[in-house]
Amino acid sequence: MKYAIIGLKNVKPSELRVHPEVPEYAGKSAKMDLHMMALSVGEAGVLVPILIDKHKRVIDGWLRARAAEACGIEEIPAVVVETDNAGPVHCAMNIGSWKGHETV
Repeated sequence: MKYAIIGLKNVKPSELRVHPEVPEYAGKSAKMDLHMMALSVGEAGVLVPILIDKHKRVIDGWLRARAAEACGIEEIPAVVVETDNAGPVHCAMNIGSWKGHETV
């Protein structure tokens, strides 16, 4: 699996969409997790950049992006990557393991 970091830029959460190959964060605790993330993001901002492709599709950090949008934050940091045929899921898993936890 190969991926290349294209750059770091600020993006508007309202312009993002989840990557079709990456499952959107959902589950029984999704509302509570979003609420808790929004409390944190509202107080400190988005401290860890989300991961997106060049089409502004979120590979990692959908929950952070949704929380920022819920808090009215106009721009958040994003790392823009390009992935090979292995796809964005493997890229997100690799980045998630680098961060020391599952991706959210």
